[in-house]
Amino acid sequence: MKIVFDLFLQNKFLNILSVITTTLFFLIVLILIININQASIETTATNHLKEKNLYQISDSLVEESESEFISDISNYDKLAQFTELLEEIKDLNYIHVIWQPIEVADFKGQAVFDPYYEDGNTMPPYEADGKTYTSVKSMQFNELAIEMNNIQLKKGRFPSEKEFIFNHKSTNVPLVLGSEYSNIYEIDETIEFNYYGELLTGEVVGILSPSQKVTTLNEPELILDRYVIFPSFKFDEEPSEMLKEMSDFEVFIRATLLSRVNGLILTDKSPLEVREIASEVSHKAGFYDFQIIGANSLGINSLVKMAEANRTTIYISLFVFFIIATGIHLLTISLKLKKSVDTYKVLLISGANYDNVFKYVQQEILLTNLIGIGIPIILMLLIPIDNITFIFYSYLFSSLILAILSIFFIKKFITKPFMS
Repeated sequence: MKIVFDLFLQNKFLNILSVITTTLFFLIVLILIININQASIETTATNHLKEKNLYQISDSLVEESESEFISDISNYDKLAQFTELLEEIKDLNYIHVIWQPIEVADFKGQAVFDPYYEDGNTMPPYEADGKTYTSVKSMQFNELAIEMNNIQLKKGRFPSEKEFIFNHKSTNVPLVLGSEYSNIYEIDETIEFNYYGELLTGEVVGILSPSQKVTTLNEPELILDRYVIFPSFKFDEEPSEMLKEMSDFEVFIRATLLSRVNGLILTDKSPLEVREIASEVSHKAGFYDFQIIGANSLGINSLVKMAEANRTTIYISLFVFFIIATGIHLLTISLKLKKSVDTYKVLLISGANYDNVFKYVQQEILLTNLIGIGIPIILMLLIPIDNITFIFYSYLFSSLILAILSIFFIKKFITKPFMS
């Protein structure tokens, strides 16, 4: 090992240059893996949109028609059954992506979280029961919306299946926060908020990775960094029965049911087929006050093509950088080896055989590679990276394979100078 270190310390300039180029080489390998991982996530998030049409179910209950409809308590059950039946049709993909601001008690964040901040307006906070309530961006999703948009977590978890069912005996709600909340609220922290006039207690169960997106009817890509997300609730019993026990929850129950009716359908079925299915569900549930808006396929198809184009551009660019870095890396090692040939011949004259010299050279290059591999690992641990476990093991595996290949390549490369 002493001989290896002595060899390494000779030709300081070339050795320092070799370490730098080796580090840059493996840093590009890491960047390549990170970008492939991100491109894969984004592509998966848009794959479900490919060749699909997006429709919206919209209720036609307004003013007098709504008042007449809700005057019969049994109609609440029809609303609930209508959405439940739509959700059961697998190839219809009934998605709830509900935009509805909430008011958070003693909010810790800044004005950027206000639902109208991007429009140049903000909602003034108000005082109630000794607390200050601030309006913030919020979205309610069903499970399918999370799955089909391939939304990724930075830490924590998504709500469990049973947490999508509202328990009227408890007001605890699981919350998933956008990435810009990561330095404001912690996992397991509680947040009190007003939702449709009811005071609920939210528990932070997860925080999203940056730049997570969701598809809505009006926006093919809505970024969730500044949003509070929680379940689009089902109820644990018939709404009419709940109202008999808790009439003060009437606004909350009605608003929740109407929000769920106004969902999205993402399907490859034609408009006629969608209308036929919706009509059949309508007859079963006894709910007829709705219309189907769509199909909006232009924006969806443009999004898919853009994601695929971005992925191709990333792959080509990184591949070119990788080839250039590989060339520079091997050229530097080649120069270093040629510069050290006289030293290796001295070792041969001193009694070492060719196998010993090859071993010293391999160990020297391995030492350089380990330094080059290690520095990006340190940077990886210092800089927040999404899906770090997968990226770490992918980088380690790829780097070790490349290091081993470079050693075999170098052994063949230096045979000729030694034999001359």
